[in-house]
Amino acid sequence: MKKYPAYKPSGVDWLGEIPSTWSVWKVSRLFKKIGSGTTPKSGITEYYENGTIPWINTGDLNDGYLSDCSICITQKAFDDHSTLKIYEKGTLLVAMYGATIGKIAITKFEACTNQACCSLVSSKLISTKFAFYWFIANKENIINLSYGGGQPNISQDVIRSLRIPVCDITEQQSIVRFLDHKTDQIDRFITNRQKQIELLKEQKSAIINKAVTKGINPDSKMKPSGIDWIGEIPETWRLWKLKYLTRKIGSGVTPLGGSQVYKAQGIAFFRSQNVYNEAFELSNISFIDEETHQGMMNSKIEYGDVLLNITGASIGRCYFYSGEYPEANVNQHVCIIRSNKRILFKFLHLVMISEIGQNQIFSKQSGTNREGLNFEQLKQFDIPLPSKPEQQAILNHIESETSTIDTLISKYQKQIDLMQEYRTSLISQAVTGKIDVRDWQPKTGKHLKEQWTMVVTSTN
Repeated sequence: MKKYPAYKPSGVDWLGEIPSTWSVWKVSRLFKKIGSGTTPKSGITEYYENGTIPWINTGDLNDGYLSDCSICITQKAFDDHSTLKIYEKGTLLVAMYGATIGKIAITKFEACTNQACCSLVSSKLISTKFAFYWFIANKENIINLSYGGGQPNISQDVIRSLRIPVCDITEQQSIVRFLDHKTDQIDRFITNRQKQIELLKEQKSAIINKAVTKGINPDSKMKPSGIDWIGEIPETWRLWKLKYLTRKIGSGVTPLGGSQVYKAQGIAFFRSQNVYNEAFELSNISFIDEETHQGMMNSKIEYGDVLLNITGASIGRCYFYSGEYPEANVNQHVCIIRSNKRILFKFLHLVMISEIGQNQIFSKQSGTNREGLNFEQLKQFDIPLPSKPEQQAILNHIESETSTIDTLISKYQKQIDLMQEYRTSLISQAVTGKIDVRDWQPKTGKHLKEQWTMVVTSTN
C-alpha cells in the first residue's frame, strides 16, 4: 500500500516517524474524562443480590465491543462507594492489572467498573474506535511499561502519559473504516480455521476413546466391565483402581513468598497454566532456585510422570513429562501421577484425557470456592487395562491414525498465528500512518483470495 507524501519524527522511540500532517497528543489531553472504579466488598450480600447496575471487571474485556458483563451491583453498593462512577456507552476500557493487562473493550451500555479498569471517555479530538485500534496495536509496548513481579501493573498515570499520533477526525474515520473491513475478513478466516481445528480434535478424541476402552482388534470378545458407564471391555482386559497402577499420587506447594521467589532461570516450576492435553506450554514457565527446589523434595518430577491439573478452570488437563528440563518441580495445583510397571505412562496419559478419565474427574470434584480433586479420589479411579504389549500396540495405532490429524491441526494453527500477526501489523501500520488508506476501497473476489494466499503460503 502507498505511504504518505512526507513524514516527521514522532518524538516517541517506539512510534518512529509519523505523517507530517499528524500531531502527537498525550492521552490525558485527548479524553474528556479518565477514571476507574472499585470493588464493593464481596461478603456483603446486599451489594450484589438482585443488582441492576452493570459492574465491569477486567475479565469481561474482550478486545472488541462489550455487550454485557458478568456481574451487576445494587444501588446501595453504588451509593456506599464514592469512587464508583457510571461511564457512558462508548467508553474505552483498558485493563491495568494482572493476567488481563492490556486487554481493552468499547462498552455498548452504561456501566461502572472495578479498580483494574481504566475508563477513557471520548472527546472531539479522537475517535474512540481509532483509539481502540491504537491500543490493540501497541499492547506489548504498553505492557513493557508495567511494574511489579508476578502480577504486572500499569497505572492510570502511565495510561495518561501515553502519547498517541492523531490525524483529523475525517482521516481517523477513513482509517477505522479500512481496519473494520480488514479485521472482519481476518477474524472470519481465523474463526473458520478454529472451527476446523475443533472438528479435527473431536476426530482425534473419538479415535483415542475407542482405542483405550474397546481396543483395536475388532474381533475381540467382550465382557461386562461391571461399571455401567464404562460398558463392555475386551475379555482379556482387567479393571484396576488407579492406586494399584501407580507409585505416587501427589502434588507440590507454592514456595514461601509466592511469585516473588520466581527466577528468570533455574529449576523449572510447573503450574496449571503450563499443562495442556497435547503438550506443555513452556513460554510462560516459571523457575525457582536450587535451595527452594531442594526444600520441595516430595514434588520433584521424574521422567514419565503424568502431570494432572486438579483445581480451577483447567482441571482435567494433563500431559506426561519427558525430560523437557534437567530438573523440575510442581505447585499444589498440579498432581504427579507416577505409574508402576503395570501401565505405560503414555497409555495412562491417554486414558486420563479420554472420556473414561474425564468423566471421573468431573464427577468426583469437590470444594466450594475452587472445584478440585483430592488424592484419595484419584486413587479410586477405574482404569480398564490390557497387557503391556497390547498397550504399546494401541499407542502405535493411535499415533498412526492421528498423525495426519496432528499435521493438519499444526498447519491450521500456524495459519491462525500468522494471520493474527498480520492483523496486528496491519493495525499498527494504519494507526501510525505507515500506510495511507485515505483513498482505500474494499476489494473482493479474486483479489481477496490472492491476498490471503500470500499471507498463509509460508505454512504450506
